[in-house]
Amino acid sequence: MYKTPVNNRRGTAEPEYNDVFPLLPVNEISICLQGCDFAAPQELLMRPTPQYIQSLFEQILDSFLGVSTNNLGPALTASAEAAGVSLEEMHIEEHHLMMFALQRKIHRFLVDCGIDDFSTLDRVKPDPQRIQRILSGVVNFARFREEHMNDCDELVQKSEQDAEAYHMLSNRLDTLKARIEEQERSQSPETGAEHEKRVRSIEAHNSALEYQLRQLKKMQEQITLEHGTYKSEKSRLIAKLQDQSFLILEARQANDRVRPYIVESPAMLHKVNQDMNMSLATKRAALDAIERRARQMDTTVDNLRLIDNEMRKCRKMLDEVDDELSRQDDETRKLTRLQEQHDARVLEQNKLEHRAEQFTRQIGLAEEREERVRAQAAQRRSSAETSMATLRDKFATLQAERRVQEPPMEENRVFITEKELDMVQMLQDLDVEKRSVSEELKHLKAHIGSYMDEIDRKVGNKNNEGTVPLI
Repeated sequence: MYKTPVNNRRGTAEPEYNDVFPLLPVNEISICLQGCDFAAPQELLMRPTPQYIQSLFEQILDSFLGVSTNNLGPALTASAEAAGVSLEEMHIEEHHLMMFALQRKIHRFLVDCGIDDFSTLDRVKPDPQRIQRILSGVVNFARFREEHMNDCDELVQKSEQDAEAYHMLSNRLDTLKARIEEQERSQSPETGAEHEKRVRSIEAHNSALEYQLRQLKKMQEQITLEHGTYKSEKSRLIAKLQDQSFLILEARQANDRVRPYIVESPAMLHKVNQDMNMSLATKRAALDAIERRARQMDTTVDNLRLIDNEMRKCRKMLDEVDDELSRQDDETRKLTRLQEQHDARVLEQNKLEHRAEQFTRQIGLAEEREERVRAQAAQRRSSAETSMATLRDKFATLQAERRVQEPPMEENRVFITEKELDMVQMLQDLDVEKRSVSEELKHLKAHIGSYMDEIDRKVGNKNNEGTVPLI
């Protein structure tokens, strides 16, 4: 695993990536991509732009996967039409759908190359360091592909043979279908014509149903809008009716207040009452019509909801089919990864064999060095033995000289030993004399002390008597 340190767009350090490929320098990436016939100058790789990155990825997909923008757009349109959905009804432009499909193709290709974190931001705002890492993975894939192209020759031949066999079987199937149709026409021509007529009628009926379904969908949208308008109008009329009821109530209260002050006209009141009753009946009839129309709209909306549920079930089935295709793609990717792992292990085994050969050569060289060291050691041993013999001769000579000089030396040693013993005895005698002298000095000092004490005592006695003796 290769640890690739990167920096994010804010300039702070992120954790290192454990990639399966090495991070290549920009000049090497430029040379390798130009060798694959890609427009990859070093200046644009160091300062990439969204337009250049988009064109570079399109070239990579066209070269390695055979996918180009010229055949991707019609294929997407045909797939949408086959699913019974048009881009106009989905409100999606073909350019945006093609960009989304290219993004998905690029992401799958880079996942196979060992890069799992590719996003749309890498195309819209490309970062030089991330582009360097992504293109390092692409270059590693290109090198691996070029190294193993020869291993795929047998598979290519087998696929060509399978394609030829498929074409032969397809031609045979067409021939059998033609023969079956001829036999059916020869056996019952009227039945075949009726069958074709029935098929045409069914196709026309399906087309009419699809057209009717689209019209119903448009009608559903229109009725939904009208239903919303009706609800808002109904709320407005109810609020207006409440306001008018409140105004009528206030008018009646005002009428009750001013009734004592006016002269009532029964004919006029009867006419006003009739007009108000007619206006009330008209408004009630309009309200009933609106409610009936609302009920009809609710029924239509329920029917359209049922149709929408059926459409959702169909879309769910299409999604399940798409999921199954995605699972098949995942299995294919897993098989490809296993093949790549097998190839990587074979490559590692070759490397180990190469290293074993290197170790064998190193062992041979070590054995040669060991032989040289042994020869040098033998030479040194012979020279050491010669030196040892010379030293032994010198030692024998020195021993003979020692034996000649040993008697006088022994006499001198005995004399020296006797003198040392005499010196020791003299030192001991001296110590004894010193101790005896010290004892005598102590006795003398004690005697002198006692004598001095006696003199002091006698002198003291004479002083007491008043006479001082003259000495």
